[in-house]
Amino acid sequence: MSSLNVKEINAKLQKKGFKKENTDHNCFYYVYNGKKTGIWTKTSFGSHKDIGDNLILKMARQVRLKKPEFMRLIECTLSAEDYKKLLIQNGEIEEEN
Repeated sequence: MSSLNVKEINAKLQKKGFKKENTDHNCFYYVYNGKKTGIWTKTSFGSHKDIGDNLILKMARQVRLKKPEFMRLIECTLSAEDYKKLLIQNGEIEEEN
């Protein structure tokens, strides 16, 4: 069973190209070529707890990754550049010209 800290997730997403917007939750949108994409996820306000497998899997799907890739994204073994390459490879965003 895996777990990740919400505060750590919030910080790491922003380092990987996501911009935070505060709505009813902390919403994170992936920005590519200066534009907000449809790739997003969210975390709860005021939560400094760990989240478990079910929420990790849901967040991974939202950011177009498999769970192991998402874990690597947050643990910083998957760089922002490698994440962008995966999104391009999987057809989620178009390569910049």
